[in-house]
Amino acid sequence: MEFANSPSTSTLVLESSSDWTRWYEQFKYEANLLGIWSYLDPDTSSNLEPPSRTKPSVDIDDEIWRVDYRILAAEHSQQKRDLIRMAAFLWRTISQGYRDSLEKNISTRKQLHDLREMCKFTIFQQEANLESQIEKLAQGPQGQNHDQWAQAWIGVLISSKEIPNSVWTEQSLYREFVKTCLTVLPTFGEKLKAKIIEEDASKLKLNEAVRQYSSWASFSICLRLRITTEEVGQGNVSGQR
Repeated sequence: MEFANSPSTSTLVLESSSDWTRWYEQFKYEANLLGIWSYLDPDTSSNLEPPSRTKPSVDIDDEIWRVDYRILAAEHSQQKRDLIRMAAFLWRTISQGYRDSLEKNISTRKQLHDLREMCKFTIFQQEANLESQIEKLAQGPQGQNHDQWAQAWIGVLISSKEIPNSVWTEQSLYREFVKTCLTVLPTFGEKLKAKIIEEDASKLKLNEAVRQYSSWASFSICLRLRITTEEVGQGNVSGQR
């Protein structure tokens, strides 16, 4: 039996933890096609056992039992071959870095378990780094102009999408951005806050809010400069008098 996804076409290779969820589903899909996932699932302990050579009941005809046994034995042999195929599939669809990190002489199930633990640890580190970036941005523009600070939120959004099942969804980042805007640029923050109440959360796009923020901040800065310039001009006129 050929694998549904050929390595030369669309098979996903596990290169980093961001690939884990899709790679794992791919592996599970292939194993289910072969009917052997229960023997590979890292959350179970079911093992492939050969059919019993003992006749189960005296009421069964000997010839029928021998036919049944040969069928079961053939199925068992095929499943053993399929387990070997899945072991090879795992090995050739992970990067060299993961191969170097895995023990060679352990079961495919244990290798799958160890891969998951490695990716989970990496994802935990990525989440921690992302959390740190968000906390820094939540303090407002520090050593950055308004546009640079706003664009940094887009960088955080991109990073969150690279983390499988990140707790920081676009909607949660949007809310955090709005919360910070209420302090940094209150009028604009109130505008976004009202939008959260009025619109479906799934329609709120952080990149659109960032674009609006940059425009609003630029306008506010220009307005303040104009007012300051006019005040200075008026002061000079008064001084000349």
